[in-house]
Amino acid sequence: MAAANPTIHEVDFCSQIASEANILIRQNPSAYPFSEVRVEGFGEVGARRKRKDLRFYSANGKLVLCGEVKLPGTPEGHLPLAEKLMQDAESKASNAAVRYFFTWNVNEFVVFNRKLFDRPLLERRVRPWRLGRYLADSAAVAREENLTFIKTHFLPDLLRGLADIISGRRAE
Repeated sequence: MAAANPTIHEVDFCSQIASEANILIRQNPSAYPFSEVRVEGFGEVGARRKRKDLRFYSANGKLVLCGEVKLPGTPEGHLPLAEKLMQDAESKASNAAVRYFFTWNVNEFVVFNRKLFDRPLLERRVRPWRLGRYLADSAAVAREENLTFIKTHFLPDLLRGLADIISGRRAE
């Protein structure tokens, strides 16, 4: 009997990313304005309960970055700049009074600045990070070589870039 093709659920993916991010942060804590990345439960967004996905916290426990993660191959994960995805991420940040928020469909991570409230959502983008390879669906994400690439190549660069933005070392 052949083994089923591996797949990954959004929560599992976020948990793996949070775990790896925390390892990287602990290896060089002075390099980051955040001290922990967590996957948390549910929160209220309007009249709906929404899962909180990845959340980045400072050393004093203050939330500094939150957003929406969607896997490729799903209707929500088709584009990181889909209007509904950006609105959901912005709502989470607004409810938490967080300046920065993101959308991530694994192929592209985009960070936004909520303080640019006078601009349309798309114009609040600060910076995108592209994965550097295209993953079509959760089965592609689940392949060990792709998860390893995300954790060892993409994530360290992403964390350094986010640190520069959140700490103000990178002008917007």
